[in-house]
Amino acid sequence: PYNPFPYPFINGAENDIAALGEGVFDSVMNKMAEDFKLLRQTELELSDSYDPKEHNEFFRQFNWHQFNEEELQLCPPVLLVGEAESLSGAAVQGIFRLLASQRPIKVAIISGLGGESNQFAKAGTSNEAQFTSAASTLSQEFGLWALSHSHSLVVQTSVGYPGHFLKGAQKAFQTKLPAIFHLYASEPHHHGLPNHQAVRQEKLAVDSRAFPLFIYDPSLERSFAERLDIGDNPAPGQDWGTREQALIDESGIEISKDLPVSVADWAVQEGRFRSAFRLLKKGEIHDEMIPLTHFLNLSPKDREGKEAFITLYDKDKKPSYIAVSPQMIAMAENRLYLWRLLQDVSGERSFEKAEKIDAEQVEKQIAEKTKAVEAEYSEKLTHLEQEHQQIYHQKLTQKLLTLCGIAQDGELSQQSIREFVSPKAEDKINDKDNQ
Repeated sequence: PYNPFPYPFINGAENDIAALGEGVFDSVMNKMAEDFKLLRQTELELSDSYDPKEHNEFFRQFNWHQFNEEELQLCPPVLLVGEAESLSGAAVQGIFRLLASQRPIKVAIISGLGGESNQFAKAGTSNEAQFTSAASTLSQEFGLWALSHSHSLVVQTSVGYPGHFLKGAQKAFQTKLPAIFHLYASEPHHHGLPNHQAVRQEKLAVDSRAFPLFIYDPSLERSFAERLDIGDNPAPGQDWGTREQALIDESGIEISKDLPVSVADWAVQEGRFRSAFRLLKKGEIHDEMIPLTHFLNLSPKDREGKEAFITLYDKDKKPSYIAVSPQMIAMAENRLYLWRLLQDVSGERSFEKAEKIDAEQVEKQIAEKTKAVEAEYSEKLTHLEQEHQQIYHQKLTQKLLTLCGIAQDGELSQQSIREFVSPKAEDKINDKDNQ
């Protein structure tokens, strides 16, 4: 705590970050505890309220746990900053142990979702060496892992949403609880995109569910679902965010349409994912191609023989169709699964809503089946009416033939009405009567 700098910092190894943070925090709090102890003792002495039997033991053990709200606000915060892709499993475990100690330390983990790019790097290329991460799974899901520490404030945010970023930062530094700040920040040089597109990518990462926003505030005396807020994400009740896209329709008129934004729409903008996409030529487009957002809703059996793609539009609003690799499909499926998990645990897609959706689906299925049954019944009824008409016609014909005395004559009974009323048939009947 003794240094000439207004905002001192220490640069340490990733594996030692938790122990280093704990040591800095304890030393600062010990120094603050001495000052606050003197202030409290002075106040007691001035009010003639100091009781050695009561207060000597209290002040002997006085530490930051006994600080009141005002004293805690006067303490300088201890902030640990690390890069997600460089954190080892041991470092992450150390951070979580530090948070479990309930020290009000603030931990900021900056992520570029670098672990995702490992599966797209080809062996022997510079991409593989550039993006290899020792703990890619932990770095990708650091925010979700942090939710397991239900007594810590957890903020997952992006520079692309500055309002949410500032709201989360304010909560993190005002709370007396431990706080985890998981931040997505693009690295243009490493991610393979121009510098001026960095903020756009940081926003697109949220819109595509690659890096959803949420704040978990344990200070709220409510259920876990009510403490977890994902409402600042675009379309929080839907699978994907949307973007407004100007395009040319079949009649050549320019229209505006809201299109879903998938993880692939975010990844296709970055050079590190280049191997996951292939521009389709006109001759390669076929009827079994399905937009990725629809493809992900199909069962494995229904996906057989089909190919997923995304659509990009140029400055002239003309579409280009991009085939998506199986690795990118798996990545999109993973992000969608985790997004739905957040929807479930936050109550955004609650059982009541699910039941309502299921009820609507059941009603729709019942209506479809009822319509099918009605059509089948109508078809059968028409068929039966035709059969009955034929039966009634045959019976009526038989009775008329019997009344005319022709039923016994096999040759006449087999004739049609046209043949029956012909002159030859009439002569035959007259001959029969004469006999």
